[in-house]
Amino acid sequence: MSIQMIHKAFYSVKLSPVPKGVKIFSKTFKLDDIPAASVYKTITNIDLYHKYIPYCTNSKITAVSPTTKMPTEGCLNVEFQKYSIFFTCDVQCKENKLLKECIATVKEEDSSSKPLFDYLSTKWTVKDLNGNLIETDNDKLVAKAFKGIDVSLIKEAKVMQEKNPGSEINLELAFKFNSYLFQTISVVFGDAVLELIIKAFKNKMIDMHKHPGH
Repeated sequence: MSIQMIHKAFYSVKLSPVPKGVKIFSKTFKLDDIPAASVYKTITNIDLYHKYIPYCTNSKITAVSPTTKMPTEGCLNVEFQKYSIFFTCDVQCKENKLLKECIATVKEEDSSSKPLFDYLSTKWTVKDLNGNLIETDNDKLVAKAFKGIDVSLIKEAKVMQEKNPGSEINLELAFKFNSYLFQTISVVFGDAVLELIIKAFKNKMIDMHKHPGH
């Protein structure tokens, strides 16, 4: 069944702004030999989610920024046991030299039963493991030059650029079920889903770094 057919078959419920009682789960992990840019590329490539995230049967970037070309909206179809749910998400991508973020917040849920969530959001934060060290190295080069120490700035700068410090990645999952029963047992749900997502993404991040054309 296509995304278009699912969207027509299910009814739509607009999700509210951040409500009280939202549960937040967070976990940080490291990939020692994969740069932040490669990790971030995996996270923002929503079109591929359905190929490796468990229970995700379809995924698509539906809008991009005209200036950055990064996704601003995406959709996912998730099927689990008796549930089949189509999510439309607002996506925010922010990055600078030391930090990259990707936040996806569900703005619409189409489902075959009563909507599961009152609120659902994920936030990825990625940074180079020794980003601060790189800044310090730059300062050292400048200090050497001002002191008249003979340094090959081009050679040392190239060495710095070729450093592969690895990445520190944090995933934050925030949600609130519509069901009071589900919300009361959400600690089990949150930890399990967080581990499931991280495991899938770690494997894909490693694979995309080794095979960037795939």
